Amino acid sequence: MNIDDALFSKHDPLKRIQIDYFKQILRSLLGRYDKVYDTSKCKPVNWPEFSAFIDAAYVCGFVCSDFEQQVDDGGSIDALVQQLEFHPQLVQTLTGQQLRHVVHHIIRCERWNDGGSQFGGGCVWDMLESGLGHALADALDRL
Repeated sequence: MNIDDALFSKHDPLKRIQIDYFKQILRSLLGRYDKVYDTSKCKPVNWPEFSAFIDAAYVCGFVCSDFEQQVDDGGSIDALVQQLEFHPQLVQTLTGQQLRHVVHHIIRCERWNDGGSQFGGGCVWDMLESGLGHALADALDRL
């Protein structure tokens, strides 16, 4: 079997199976998070759902080699993600490409942080805690 480990391009279209599989893995991670009663003692980087989410983002084409720090309106992707963490309902206004860029940013930020927050998963943890993860999963339903 020949498996290509090169990153996708933002210009590569996503297939329905990629979107559905990624959404399934995201919902699994959200399910695990939703069962946590004492978030001060959890370490999500040790969860199999956490690793599966990171891996799925890469293999399903949500992490791309050519996304930039700017979004369509010239603002930064970091600012957009922060805005979405405060107002997750705004995710419903994003296009499929913008959703992909948001996921890309969260995953790359997580990789750069190397699980360095007190919970072990800085950017992904912020996505879970803010409600952005649920909003992303719901938005993927409409793609």
